Amino acid sequence: MAVKALRGPWCWPRDAEERAALAGELEIRSVDIVSPQTALAVSVLGDLESATLWELSIQTEGGTPLGRSALAAWADAGACLCQSVALLWRSVRQVQLAGPPTATKLRTLLFSASSTPPAETHLEGESYGTVFALMQAAELLGLAIPSDVACTGAVSADGTIRGVMGVREKSLAIALGAPRVTRLFVAREDVAAAEEALAPCQDAGHLSVVGVATVGALLDEVWGEQVREGLIKMGGSSLARTEIVDNLFHLCVEKGWSAISHFPPVVSAIEVMESEWAELGQWDRERLSIAKAIARRHIDNSGHITLPTPNQMSRLVAPQRVSFAAQVVQQCADTGKGQTVELRCLVDAHLVRGADAFVEHLELLGAWARLEAVRGEATVALEHAIEAALGLIARSRPADASHSLSLWFRLASVLGDQEALESAEGVFQRLQALGVGSVWLNAERAVAMARVQRWEIAHDALAEILQEVTLPHDYLRAMSYRWLIREASVQGNASCLLSRLQDLAKRERGADVSWRHNFRIAEAMVALDDEEESLGVMSKERALEVMQECDSGLVASLLRDCSDPVAKLRAHYPYA
Repeated sequence: MAVKALRGPWCWPRDAEERAALAGELEIRSVDIVSPQTALAVSVLGDLESATLWELSIQTEGGTPLGRSALAAWADAGACLCQSVALLWRSVRQVQLAGPPTATKLRTLLFSASSTPPAETHLEGESYGTVFALMQAAELLGLAIPSDVACTGAVSADGTIRGVMGVREKSLAIALGAPRVTRLFVAREDVAAAEEALAPCQDAGHLSVVGVATVGALLDEVWGEQVREGLIKMGGSSLARTEIVDNLFHLCVEKGWSAISHFPPVVSAIEVMESEWAELGQWDRERLSIAKAIARRHIDNSGHITLPTPNQMSRLVAPQRVSFAAQVVQQCADTGKGQTVELRCLVDAHLVRGADAFVEHLELLGAWARLEAVRGEATVALEHAIEAALGLIARSRPADASHSLSLWFRLASVLGDQEALESAEGVFQRLQALGVGSVWLNAERAVAMARVQRWEIAHDALAEILQEVTLPHDYLRAMSYRWLIREASVQGNASCLLSRLQDLAKRERGADVSWRHNFRIAEAMVALDDEEESLGVMSKERALEVMQECDSGLVASLLRDCSDPVAKLRAHYPYA
């Protein structure tokens, strides 16, 4: 067992000469490379007085098996991979059919002198989710998990990473028992606890704690460009390439945020496919271009979709045509491009209203309402948003009504339509009773209540969003800052106002580069909200420049033929 512990290679000394000498003594050739399908895991028992390091391996027979909750985490890890990087559903299933890993004990660390090593007959718990996701991704992409990496965290099937119990003890066990590990990945909410546990430990200086919110972000941090290289290999046959394109097109056009939790890897993967897969047919290239544009819109409102040709539409089944039309409309609303007569003709050709409308038709109507709102047609947009939301609920699809109900809240508050706002609140409460909702809907409702000065409702919801670590998009957090700063300013709470402003500035500096523009937009909107320009964030002139720099297409669309840009952006910019 001592030799097994040394073969980690996570448990080997950090010093290269010491490793080489030890390898020669034990006649082991390689100590730097982790075997494929192998990973490091750490467990703690309920009393938190000990932690055990394990080697997980799909290839090892007769090891310690996984318990029921760990097996569920293994399944969730496979499900979330399809939504975190452009992988084939079939390939993920094949990896899972190969069987879950078993564990070999490397070493146990006792945190109390009176503790005794636990007898663990199986590994239990959801905290292995991130390790399982890395193991399955490694197999799919033909990679090995680097020997300097360890992670702990639960994963949801949508790709988000959640905090776990015992993260303090697990962090210490990694620092003390696995000296070769230099990067410990945990859920964002667990970073503070892990760093606090490591602070007094003199042997933890080599270990950095990295917070990640999604599995897609974790894969990017661990492998970077190697993920893209793995994707190139996956497209080794015509059938494989077509299946990958089919999957991407379906996820981006018909599912969006409900299926993909982290869009930057999707854009990167598609760019690799476009440049490296020379054998792609024209239709596959067109669909990749469409999927990439939609993914870029979800990141920063960029990307452009040209109006579909009759040939393109003929290659889609009827529901896909309507969903595609909805995506084109939404793309125009968010990017400010393509608002033409031809777009209206596309909508008229595919939109069905009233009792004959299917779910896809109502989603198209909701997208059209969002475009109408951007064009300044708030009253008719509100009518269409209400029709779409109520229609989806009537068709037993209440979860799909969130986007239209969000727009309903926003437009009702902007127009000062109290009756429509109360009706939206009634529908919201109905959905809550059914256990249906979304973080977007909660945020839009809170902002609507803030607009009409109903802070008793708005405050708690906005503050809760700030604390949520698994947000699918940071614009929701940035938007919450704007309105909480507005509350403090209106109520004359100077200390709270200063604290919020400092927190927002800190967020802007520390945000992931993919989302940093959201916090710059929030700072600009705070400046536009500031009638007296007393907060010192930036001038209104500079705020307008920042808005145009961060979201040029949408801002230009909103300000077209506008005599009061400050008022227009304050009321109608939808993402702040």
